Amino acid sequence: MNLAVLKNEEKQMNLIMFIFMDIIPVVAFVYVLLFNGGQTRDAFALSMIGCSLLIKLFEKVLGKYAKYLYISILPILGAATIVVGTPAVFGAMVEAYFLILFMAVPYYDLSVIKVCAASTLIANILAMILFPKAYFAMYTLSIWIFIWMVYALAIVVAVFIVVRAHALFSAVEKKETEEQSLLQNVKTAVDELQQSSTRIYDALHDFEQSTSGIAASTAEISTSANLQIDQVKGSLEIFNDLNDKIVNSEDRVVQTMENIKQLKEKNDEGINAIRELSKKFEENISSTKTASEGVTLLAQKSSSIVEIIESIGQIAKQTNLLALNAAIEAARAGEAGKGFAVVADEINSLSSESASATHKIDTILKDVISSVAEINKVIDNNTVIAMESNEKLEHTIEIFRNMLTSSEEVIAVTDLLRQELENIITIKDRLQQAMQSVEDISQESVQNTTDISASTEEQAAGVENILKYMEDVNSGISQLSSVLNDQ
Repeated sequence: MNLAVLKNEEKQMNLIMFIFMDIIPVVAFVYVLLFNGGQTRDAFALSMIGCSLLIKLFEKVLGKYAKYLYISILPILGAATIVVGTPAVFGAMVEAYFLILFMAVPYYDLSVIKVCAASTLIANILAMILFPKAYFAMYTLSIWIFIWMVYALAIVVAVFIVVRAHALFSAVEKKETEEQSLLQNVKTAVDELQQSSTRIYDALHDFEQSTSGIAASTAEISTSANLQIDQVKGSLEIFNDLNDKIVNSEDRVVQTMENIKQLKEKNDEGINAIRELSKKFEENISSTKTASEGVTLLAQKSSSIVEIIESIGQIAKQTNLLALNAAIEAARAGEAGKGFAVVADEINSLSSESASATHKIDTILKDVISSVAEINKVIDNNTVIAMESNEKLEHTIEIFRNMLTSSEEVIAVTDLLRQELENIITIKDRLQQAMQSVEDISQESVQNTTDISASTEEQAAGVENILKYMEDVNSGISQLSSVLNDQ
C-alpha cells in the first residue's frame, strides 16, 4: 500500500512499536518474577529491548523494512523466550501474539500482516516441533490447536480490516485528489476571471479616456462650426455689398452706353457737316492735300474694364482736341465755317459729358474691381493720333470716321461688359446660395455636434459607473482568490 495519507502513519506506528517493545518485555519479566515464580533465565525476554534499540538506531538505513523488523521481534523472540525461560511461566505470551497482530493493523498494509502472521506461525510451530515440552507445559495440544484456529481467524479479521481501511483511505485520497483538482480548477478559473476582469477594466478605462477625448474634440468641432458660421455670415454680407456695387455698376454701364450712342449720333452729324464743308473747300484744298493719314488704333478691349474706360477717356480727349482743331478751322473759314463751329461745340460738349461719365464709371468700376479682385482692367489707349496738317479737311473727316468706328467698338465692348456683369451677378447668386447652404449645414452640424457631445458625456458617465462596478468585482475576485489560495 502506497497511499500518501499513510506515509506519516507508518512513522508514527514505528515509534509506537518501538515504545511497545521497550515496555512489554519489562512488564512481562517483572510479572513473571513476582507472580509466576520466574527465574534469572527469564530475563531473556529483555532481549526484545535490545533488538528494538538496534532497529531504532538503523531505522533510516532500513527504511521501509524497519516496520517488518519491529513486527517480527515479539513473535520470534517470544518463541525463544518460551523455550529458554522457565516452563509455563509465560502463558500470556499467546495473548501478546494476538496483541502484536492487532498492532500491525494500524499500518494498514497487508504485507505487514503477512510478515507478522508468518513470523508468528513459523517461529512458534518450529519451536513447538523442536521443543514440545516447553509448549505443552503451557497448554495441551487441543488448546494449542484452538489457539491457532482463533489466531487464523484473527488474521482473517485483520486482513479484512486492512483491506476495508485501504479501500476507505483510497476513496478518501481519491476524493481529496478530486477536491484538490477541483480547487485548482476553481483557482485557475478565478485567476482567469481576474485577468479578464482586469483587461475589461483596462479596456473600459481606455474607452473612458477615448470618450473624454471625443467629447473634447466634439466641443472643438462645435466651436469651429460656430466660427465657420460667423465667417459665412461675414461672407454673405460681403456678397450683399458686392451685389449692390455690381447693380450700381450695371446702371452706370447702361448710362454710359446711352451717352456713347448720343456721341455716335453727334459724330454722324459732324461727319455730315464736314462733308458739306468739304464740298465747299474742295477746290482750295486739292493742291495742299497730302497722303498723310492719321493712324489711330483703338485696341480691342477684351481683358480689362479699366482699359475700356481709359480708351473712352482717350477718345473723349481726342474728341475735345479735334473739336478745338475743328473750331480753329471753322474760324479760319469765316462765315462758311459757322455751321461747322456749332457742330464742333456740340461735339466738345458731348466729349466733356462723356469724360465726366467715364470718370464716374471709372470710380465705380474701381470699387467693383477691388471687390471682385480686379475683374477687369482698364484697357490702355495705345493709339497715337498724328495730325500732319490742321489745314487738311479730309484728315478731319478721317478723324470723325475713326471716332464713329471707335464709338461703335465702345458700344460693343460696353455691351460685352454689361453681359459680363450679368454673368457675374448670376455667379454671385449661385455663390450666395452655396454660402447659405454652407451656413445651414454648419448650423445643423453644430446641433448634431451638441447632441453627440451630450450623448458622449452620458456615455462617459455610464462608463465611469461601470468602472466603479468593475472595481467592486475585482475586489470580490481578489478576496475569493485569497480565500482559495489559503486552502
